[in-house]
Amino acid sequence: MIAWGMFDKAFEDFLTAVLAHTGNAYKGWQFFSFEQRRGIFETELPLCFAEAPTIMALLKDLIADSYPLQIKRNVLVHGTITLQINPERPLLIATGKYKKQEITETFTSDQIDDFYYAIIHLAGRMAQFVRPDAVGFVPPLPSTEISLLQAVLSKNPTPQSKLSMISARPRPSPE
Repeated sequence: MIAWGMFDKAFEDFLTAVLAHTGNAYKGWQFFSFEQRRGIFETELPLCFAEAPTIMALLKDLIADSYPLQIKRNVLVHGTITLQINPERPLLIATGKYKKQEITETFTSDQIDDFYYAIIHLAGRMAQFVRPDAVGFVPPLPSTEISLLQAVLSKNPTPQSKLSMISARPRPSPE
């Protein structure tokens, strides 16, 4: 699930910048589960962007959208997968656990595509907050909020997400 990795890297880059800006430290947070890092993010967000209600709202929506995708992704990646073949429509059935509760997700080929696109969209939404050069493309923000976002991002020691690195990677020349 490369798409989730792109989102997760952009999320980690942004959280790094937020923590550098607030000055708060969580020992070893980079090794925490996504759920734990998301909790840190939700705690730190108001400390960093209290004066930026538009950014707060956009990031809260983004993180809320990550919840169901994370659960589905974990069941698909870490669960048991079975394939049900029938003449009308084959199904991929993934069964796993989330917080000790068994979860089953059933996917048609179209639903797998939709799931992939939802994660890629989430990764793109997160990447637009991580890349200082993309700040102008974030949904309309007041100029004071753009300045704050740029100040926060300037504190990130690793400002390039995998998403931007992949798009900037030169293509090999055909031989």
